Amino acid sequence: MDVTMNEESHKLLKDMKKFFWIWACIDICVFILIFFLHRGGISPELAPGALRAFGIVLLILTAALCAAAPILVRSLYVSRTLKAKQFKLAEYARLQKNLTTLPMAGALFAGLSYFLLVPKLHLYAAMIAALYGVYSAIPAKKKIRGEINYFKARCT
Repeated sequence: MDVTMNEESHKLLKDMKKFFWIWACIDICVFILIFFLHRGGISPELAPGALRAFGIVLLILTAALCAAAPILVRSLYVSRTLKAKQFKLAEYARLQKNLTTLPMAGALFAGLSYFLLVPKLHLYAAMIAALYGVYSAIPAKKKIRGEINYFKARCT
């Protein structure tokens, strides 16, 4: 690995950490707001059947954004990049932003599940999917450097 690669990956990591923490602050603020709305007794009154339907839909949306979509997006990127034998750091940076945005937005659907007080099975499953998604979105130096090295080696 040359010095330029270290500088590129270091700058990308710094940008991704900033991007991640912006999303994390948004998600945390939403959950805190929902917590205080519940403490104040403000929550929508919906029929149990509607809550079950909302719970299923919100669970599917959370799982899709936090687990399925990042896997699909990453797979498509890897396939396209290796097929073209051309690695561009700008495209990789955009991929990383997408892989952060999807699960962090999915966590908002889990927050909506919490706000609507959907059945516990759907709520807990959505929260687990959201936690998995947020954990997978955390930028790591070793991961980013490893992926850049992998693509550089395979595309030259």
